[in-house]
Amino acid sequence: MAKKKSEIFETDEVDEEEENVVEEPVVVEEPAPKKQRKKRVLTEEQKERLREQLKKGRETSLANRRKKKQMTDMKKEKDKEAKDEELMQHLESKKLKSNLAKENERLRLKLKELETKPPPRPDTPPEPKKEKPPPKKLDPIKEPAKPVLPPPKPRISLLPNGLSLKDIYRM
Repeated sequence: MAKKKSEIFETDEVDEEEENVVEEPVVVEEPAPKKQRKKRVLTEEQKERLREQLKKGRETSLANRRKKKQMTDMKKEKDKEAKDEELMQHLESKKLKSNLAKENERLRLKLKELETKPPPRPDTPPEPKKEKPPPKKLDPIKEPAKPVLPPPKPRISLLPNGLSLKDIYRM
């Protein structure tokens, strides 16, 4: 079915003239072969320089890969250490719990023993308390004598005519 092409929009209307026309098969032509680009000719110096650059690049890439591997190994080692530390803490807490359980059992046995033991008799006197001996007194004779200070020197008055403050207050 051929559609009407006179309009801008395609519609389902069919032209009767176009219906009788037989379409011929379209022959596909092979595309023209692409032009081969000429290879760039390098001199021996240029080839040698490129080889040196390639060698240097391989060395740097190898060094970078080694560094990266060392970093990953270091991270793995830190992770292992952290896990080991966590495991040790867990084991320590387990050990502490088992020690507490043993201590609890020991205390229960001691409590049962005390419960089965008869109470002390009331007619037995309690143990006497030990008194502290009284503190020793020092003899007055043996006390060291206080050093005797020399009498104070009279002050020199800075007031005129040798007046003292007492004399001034009296005035």
